[in-house]
Amino acid sequence: MSLSADENEITVIKTLESGVIFFILKPISQDDIHYLWEYAALRKKKNACKRVAKRDKSARNMMRMKINIV
Repeated sequence: MSLSADENEITVIKTLESGVIFFILKPISQDDIHYLWEYAALRKKKNACKRVAKRDKSARNMMRMKINIV
């Protein structure tokens, strides 16, 4: 996230090209805050799903190993 008072189009483009997800112009609006919270919640949910999938995959691999041993 980048917070700036600089509205120069070139600055905004360079910042976004560098990997920044949000470029917010000062002053911050209620909509800006809403979008940030929305993004954070979706990101948290996505990461939680990845952890569950990784855990499930690990459990399946352990079961396969047990089956092969027996």
